[in-house]
Amino acid sequence: MKKFILFSIFYFLFSVVHAAPLFPPQGQVQLILSPEFPEPNQAVTVTAQSFSFDPDTTFLSWTYNGKNVASGKGMKSYSFNAGPAGSLHRVSVSANAKGTTFSDTLSFRVSDILLTWEAQTYTPPGYRGRALPTSGALVRVYAFPELFVSASQTAKSDNLVYQWKLDDQDMRDQSGRGKKAFSFRVANGRGVTHTVSVTVTGEDTTARTFAKTTIRVEDPLILFYEDKPLEGPRYEQTFPRFSAASGDELRLRAEPFFFLAGSLTALDYQWRVDGRALEAGDKPRQLLFHAVPGSRGMHQVSLAIENRQQLFQRGDGNVNIEVR
Repeated sequence: MKKFILFSIFYFLFSVVHAAPLFPPQGQVQLILSPEFPEPNQAVTVTAQSFSFDPDTTFLSWTYNGKNVASGKGMKSYSFNAGPAGSLHRVSVSANAKGTTFSDTLSFRVSDILLTWEAQTYTPPGYRGRALPTSGALVRVYAFPELFVSASQTAKSDNLVYQWKLDDQDMRDQSGRGKKAFSFRVANGRGVTHTVSVTVTGEDTTARTFAKTTIRVEDPLILFYEDKPLEGPRYEQTFPRFSAASGDELRLRAEPFFFLAGSLTALDYQWRVDGRALEAGDKPRQLLFHAVPGSRGMHQVSLAIENRQQLFQRGDGNVNIEVR
């Protein structure tokens, strides 16, 4: 009885295995879209590829959104302009070769995406530019996709699947449904670049979009502003040269752009005037310059700032003061 049961089980498994082909069937013709993720109104090309026949010598017929648009021997590609965001495109090809008809259809809906980023580095109050990444800085990248599920309706961003890559490496821990932001810490060294990309997919697989951005590591920057005793720093303008009348005082303020956010208390300041080192006071970002009465000429002021918490963060700045 046991032998019969075992034989029956073996026979059943053998039958199930051999009910399916040994190898999965391969597509006899396949359509390839280029670019893979068309942007609104972008020129695109659909190309037919096959291992079953030679597309260069075979008669192929193309339909676009249900209309016959092209046919001919060796016509293995069809080009057109994608429509606006939300438009749906359906391309089909058929070929007769060796007495067999081969066909394939490709559908895609045009979507759009905005990819932006910000570095967690210091900028002074009122600064309207972007905070740039310097050695060791944390960068946060945001994706704002417009993935259309119909001609006029977009999918909710929290319901989309985000696949992030950093320098072509999959970032699975930060990928998944609703993960529309990605964070990483840049490498040390000026000029180092990182490439961040994201592929966004909706429940409707015809709706996909892709974006990529390159982020370059910069050096910290030092800019100088005139610091009025009653008005404060004049952030609306900075100059490579300031002037002071003989016998007057000029107060300068230095701003350490793009040092690590939260590290300002760990910065060391080294001021020099005409090569002579000065001690940083209680307000290390300020320099009070005294123009000697009766003197004339140009004086060079330099400042070097180092971050004790990040050895690779250093900034240098220079400015001239003309005594009239």
